[in-house]
Amino acid sequence: MRKAINLIINYFIFLIAGIVLGGFLYSMYINVLNFIIGHEIKLLDSEDFIRSAFYVGLVYCFVICPLMAYYRIRHKGGIPQTVSFIIICLITWTIVFPALVKVKKVYYEHYPMSVKIPKLSGGYFRQNGDKVYYFTRDFFKNLITGDETSTVIIDTSENGGVSVEHVADTPDFELYTAATPYREIELKKTFSENRIKIYINFAEIIERGSEALGKGLTFYLGFLSIAFALCALYAMTNFFNWRLLNAVFLAVAVTGILTLSCVYNEPVFDFIRNKFSRGAFFEFMSNYVDAPLLCVMNIVLGLVFIGAGIIKFIAEHARRSE
Repeated sequence: MRKAINLIINYFIFLIAGIVLGGFLYSMYINVLNFIIGHEIKLLDSEDFIRSAFYVGLVYCFVICPLMAYYRIRHKGGIPQTVSFIIICLITWTIVFPALVKVKKVYYEHYPMSVKIPKLSGGYFRQNGDKVYYFTRDFFKNLITGDETSTVIIDTSENGGVSVEHVADTPDFELYTAATPYREIELKKTFSENRIKIYINFAEIIERGSEALGKGLTFYLGFLSIAFALCALYAMTNFFNWRLLNAVFLAVAVTGILTLSCVYNEPVFDFIRNKFSRGAFFEFMSNYVDAPLLCVMNIVLGLVFIGAGIIKFIAEHARRSE
């Protein structure tokens, strides 16, 4: 019973601490992305922190239950601990996630997001390829052409030269496009470029959950199929005799489930969706849930995890009884 109570206590500690710390780190990440040389960087902006906390809290809903399952790998308990885990999952998906979605919606309605797009500052050299740009001053407002500035452009190629041009502050300006996802190209050069494509798009999954929540109970229950698959991993926390294998399997399975939910709508899945979603059963389900095939796949995965865990439990219990 003590381990069951500790599981619930640790859940709330990890949830609150994760949202606060994650919101702080994510707001810093946003500030780094928008940082411009010569401008003051804010370690903590209240508006960015609140919006970051909403996003991190919703993301945390997808990882907090697997995190508690991982906790169980090192702190095994009996049936009371399993009941506690079920309560944790119910709290997460019937209270925390819907509450965050609704509070976030109300907050954004009362406090619309202010558009803060910093402009490149003058007095600094910025290189993009063979061209070096030097803004003689900050961007200023021109009533006819919009924000612009005088720029010295040095072409460092073999037949290059030096020219002075008026540059407009437009989204397709090459210093902006070359700096993506940062705002400042020199900042992008400072950090190594991430060449690993990440398929888990939490913003997309959260948006899907928010829409399902607004459509009605059955649509939200269909969305919760992903939560069912994630929570069912608890049954696999003791599947292997080596705890490290259990931890690795848990991490791989969580990544796989979340990735499946993101790539499901990609063109690579067109053939599978078209082949298996045309039956009368899936057409009927589409009246009550979004992405019925994905819903069924998540439920099947969850049942496989639970079934494998039950078989492992029975086999281990039988071996001990001999």
